[in-house]
Amino acid sequence: MKILHTADLHLGAPMRARLSAREGRLRRDELLSSFLGLLKTARAEGCAAVIIAGDLFDTEAAAASLSSAVIDTVKSFSDIDFYYARGNHEGDARFCAAVPENLHIFGKEIEYFEKENIVFFGKEAINYNDFDNIHLQENKVNIMIAHGAWADGYNKSADIPLGFLRGRRIDYCALGHYHSYAQKRIDERGIAVYAGTPEGRGFDEIGPKGAVLIEADENGITHRFLPLARRTLHHIEADISEAKSLLEVFSLCENALKSAGKNDLVRLLLVGKRKHLPAIDTLAVLRNFQTQFYYLEAEDRSTDAPDVEKYKSESSLQGEFVRTVCEDAALSNEERMRILNLGLAALRAEIGGGAR
Repeated sequence: MKILHTADLHLGAPMRARLSAREGRLRRDELLSSFLGLLKTARAEGCAAVIIAGDLFDTEAAAASLSSAVIDTVKSFSDIDFYYARGNHEGDARFCAAVPENLHIFGKEIEYFEKENIVFFGKEAINYNDFDNIHLQENKVNIMIAHGAWADGYNKSADIPLGFLRGRRIDYCALGHYHSYAQKRIDERGIAVYAGTPEGRGFDEIGPKGAVLIEADENGITHRFLPLARRTLHHIEADISEAKSLLEVFSLCENALKSAGKNDLVRLLLVGKRKHLPAIDTLAVLRNFQTQFYYLEAEDRSTDAPDVEKYKSESSLQGEFVRTVCEDAALSNEERMRILNLGLAALRAEIGGGAR
């Protein structure tokens, strides 16, 4: 049997942090479209089931129209069974419309749903106290569904301490809460997997996003990550240390930005120690590249590279400062350059009358 594992769709999220009101509204609509796209992928792959491991909605008070849209979408995929455990964002959210027969929602006690030779089980807000109450058969493929933060060993402060799952006959633990794909062994038999979010919503969610395709048969379970996001978020660095003009800065940025697509959201960071230029006009950089992406922002994190040898030869306060820092053998090169940059900037401000 093939199964699609998804989580953390956060339907209805505001999407207002950086986007305009119109762009935010369009991006919210895209999140719902991505849900439909996931289900089309599930059908195309021949999946008999879809797991939603929490945070289908962004808030407990999901709009009635959004709740109804999800129900109508699930109904239209009546050939697929859905197994859904609510997440921390949803609280006690309930659907506004009648739940169709192919949508199985886990409640506040452990529940088991069996399809062919596969047992899907879980509950809301699972924790280590629940694991002693799990009863699974050796000859079944057992899939646990939960939402929360995992931890190795027997850390009782974690939502899902993996040590308590060992030896429980679990083949696959389908998790939600972390927004990037990740996996860890439970024991020789089982594995725990975060599907991640299908679509990144902010620059703390960079990189490939999508869902996990599970294949289960008499030999056990295999899985693979499917990158399905409509838009990917990127942190991209352009080292402008050697640039001698703004045109050269543009050229270095253009080369760095090749890894992003036109549908993507990009944070461009100008880095390095400038040897030939003053601070960079990031507005000029934005004007030059922003039409190439769905969204682009730029930040100049580059610093001046002080001419250390020149300062060493000076009979000045700056020269004395540079000589003292350079002679400190306890400093690493990185620490030394950071201190030199900060100190020289402060001394320039003081000597020029800029200090307050």
